[in-house]
Amino acid sequence: MSGGLTGAHVAGETGEVGDENLRDTAINDSLRRSLNLSDLTNSATARASLALGNAATKNVGTTAGTVAAGDDSRLTGGGGGAVSSVAGRTGAVVLSNTDVSGLGTAATKAVGTTAGTVAAGNDSRFGSGGSSSTVFNVQDYGAVGDGGTSDSTGIQAAIAALQGASVTAGVTGGRLYFPPGEYLINATLNLHRFAGELIGCGVSNPPNYSASPGQGTVLRWTGSAGSPMFHLQDYEMVTFDGLRLEGKDSAIPSYLIDSYEGASDGAGTGAQLRVHRCALGTWPWSSIGTNVGKAAVAIGFTGTNGNNDQFHISDTLILGCPIGIDLPNAQSIWGDITDVVFGSCTTAGIYTNAGFEAHNLQFDDCAVDIKTYGAYGTPRINVHGWYSERALRIFDATTSLAELNVFGGHWTLGGGGAMTGNIFLNHTALTGGAQVNLNGVCIVNQLGSWPDISVTGAGGGITGLFRMVGCVHDGMAVGDLLLTNASGNTNGVNVVIDDAQLQTRQFLGSGVALNGGLVTSHLPT
Repeated sequence: MSGGLTGAHVAGETGEVGDENLRDTAINDSLRRSLNLSDLTNSATARASLALGNAATKNVGTTAGTVAAGDDSRLTGGGGGAVSSVAGRTGAVVLSNTDVSGLGTAATKAVGTTAGTVAAGNDSRFGSGGSSSTVFNVQDYGAVGDGGTSDSTGIQAAIAALQGASVTAGVTGGRLYFPPGEYLINATLNLHRFAGELIGCGVSNPPNYSASPGQGTVLRWTGSAGSPMFHLQDYEMVTFDGLRLEGKDSAIPSYLIDSYEGASDGAGTGAQLRVHRCALGTWPWSSIGTNVGKAAVAIGFTGTNGNNDQFHISDTLILGCPIGIDLPNAQSIWGDITDVVFGSCTTAGIYTNAGFEAHNLQFDDCAVDIKTYGAYGTPRINVHGWYSERALRIFDATTSLAELNVFGGHWTLGGGGAMTGNIFLNHTALTGGAQVNLNGVCIVNQLGSWPDISVTGAGGGITGLFRMVGCVHDGMAVGDLLLTNASGNTNGVNVVIDDAQLQTRQFLGSGVALNGGLVTSHLPT
């Protein structure tokens, strides 16, 4: 038989069956399902060819010899009702993992949110609704994040739940999650003897920002002036990640993040404050205005014992705060600042008595990029990549400095701002063997008058090393290199200027005498 069923007999039927008049009655009569293929010479081969496997080939029905239909009375509770008997059991049937092959140890309980059920996605038994129980969601404890509700109480409750009823030894904590939203902080949030992470969803617009909603996490200060937004005390390894912290122009908070160590603190050492991928201070597109949200200090290290050990600040914007990072204590504090942008800091981008290591710092329109206190301490500062524009002053060491080492960078003097006085390097007191080393800084002067490189002191005499090597850019000029103090002399200053293209109007200020100092100059003739 080839080319279909033409003029052939089908399963013993008489008469011809043509291609064009093949009838359903012939098929139904010939291929009888009731025979279960038993009328074929080799039924096993037929079943294999049809890929039937062990599937039943009987008719579906409600009588003997048929496959049971859904409403078959042979099924106890038929007609779509629940199965009430299986394998000789009576009553409601609950299958266990031993009744059904292949379930193994899989749970067979109902899904729900109460005891005795398998947890659903919104089960409160999860710490943060569908997340691991090690992550605490501030919205599970009363915080709303709608830009209109005060959220301090709810956030503090989440912190307390994360830490436990009380901290009797060491430090406790974990992960605190801030879903997208704008959280109003009307009172200081305290992290006392805490260890853990505060995690947001990035610094973009929050969902309630009507002009252009986003999915960022914003914490905005609405409390009284002079109080910090976050107060950390006696802590260990606290991380802020993916958060935008805004102050309030009409009631400026003292700090957005205040790392404090008191005289009696000691359970935690204040070690390892980490601020990563955050934005602190003013913001161009705040929900309450443009470029508002300043704080007196963005990140500060305060207290009486100076035991704030090691900090790490990276990939962060600090905008509109008079002081960006404040390091008033020199005792037992150091750290690194990497890939941080400082903008419009009216006192200093970094104000320090402590040493630090920095990589890729960027300053824009700051009164002073980096300034030292001078009250005590001798900071050692290393900057690998220092980029500055529109500064009123690049660096200011008031009375005390151990070392300033700059390796590469680009300083645009003036630009859109107006530098004042001897402000290229101002009041750098090179005492006690202090050093200023500038290596490979590209200097661009956009001022009508040349700003001076000024190394000055107040009485006594200046000692130490001042060195500029390879600090040029297209022959742009700086002003006088002034080496002066109250006595009009420089005692023991070693000056090295090795810049084949650097232009200066005069090498030493008027009336300056070198007493015991060495001058090595390689300037254009």
